[in-house]
Amino acid sequence: MRKKHILAIVGAALALGLAACTDVPAPRSQEGGGAGVESLEVREQVPAPEAVKGVVPDVLDVQGEEAEAVVTEAGFTPVSEPLGLQFTAGSRIGSSDVICSQDPEGGAEPAANSEVMLVFDDKCAAEEE
Repeated sequence: MRKKHILAIVGAALALGLAACTDVPAPRSQEGGGAGVESLEVREQVPAPEAVKGVVPDVLDVQGEEAEAVVTEAGFTPVSEPLGLQFTAGSRIGSSDVICSQDPEGGAEPAANSEVMLVFDDKCAAEEE
């Protein structure tokens, strides 16, 4: 009986995992891009803004370590995590990483010492318009 429950739980977890992956588009070829390769437009890195106490800085596309420093200088606690599924315990922002998203957005005025979530990667895909 216990084995059936474990198998049911494992089966449900696998089904959920597969369902979560169904939104990922299949690779496709583009002119000049090579068969099965989809080219992504990458956003350019920008310089860090000046910190203003009590106002969350807009650190999108800023180098990760600079972004953490500016968020701290503005009076908030940066919480950084890598983009996607490559998270491993102890992942830290590297010198080539940039901020792909943040919460709250730049310009928000939350309570002092609030956490600002910074999601980083070595490159950020440009949003489609």
